Amino acid sequence: MNSRSLVIGYHGCELKLAKRLAAGGADLTPSRNLYDWLGNGQYIWEYSLERGWQWALEAAKEGRIKTPAVIGVVVDLGKCLDLVEAEALQIVRDAYQRYRHICQLSGSNEERNRGIGFRARYLDCMVFETLHAWRQQQGLPPFDTVRGFFVEGSELYPGAGLRDRDHIQICVRNPQCIKGYFLPRLPINPVPRETRLRQGAKRVCSSSRSWVGSICWMRALERSIFPAEAMMLARTAASP
Repeated sequence: MNSRSLVIGYHGCELKLAKRLAAGGADLTPSRNLYDWLGNGQYIWEYSLERGWQWALEAAKEGRIKTPAVIGVVVDLGKCLDLVEAEALQIVRDAYQRYRHICQLSGSNEERNRGIGFRARYLDCMVFETLHAWRQQQGLPPFDTVRGFFVEGSELYPGAGLRDRDHIQICVRNPQCIKGYFLPRLPINPVPRETRLRQGAKRVCSSSRSWVGSICWMRALERSIFPAEAMMLARTAASP
């Protein structure tokens, strides 16, 4: 399992909080929801500025924050329970058996993950909290961070094994592992690239009715990283 490895992560939040964090006037508040995916702790998206921004936009739309922003986080993973490693997965499996045994002894029902795609992970959260509590009782070194890869969202294409919200998430349990904060370069354009191409093609073609204007725009799009799609969008936009 990882030890002493620096990573960059991003956290969506309110703009005022992002500025306070970057100025050294605050720290991220640990999440203590009963449905936290990796148990309680400070959550960041590993190397994914866009996912942090996406989360902030959705939170603002739902009224949970006023002005969306993203804060960059430098994290030393320390002693990390890295769920891409077989050894770590076995530790979690063993923790579930302990949790199950506790439920049987107490006569209580096991928690269940809920929602579409298990967005509310009540069971997983209890398993991770059981894992950490058991290690503490046994006098074992605590995990500073938990790192996991998650499959989430819609198929990238029909039959795909990849989803449009797949990501790596890090739960920081030891606040000392956060070495610093920074404000990433903004603004971030949340509009997908293909949408921007389509909108740009329509604007240029509508302002220039001549075939010369359309051809110039199509040639410009040809030099984009999506030449075939750009040509198709430009021709569609230029058609009557």
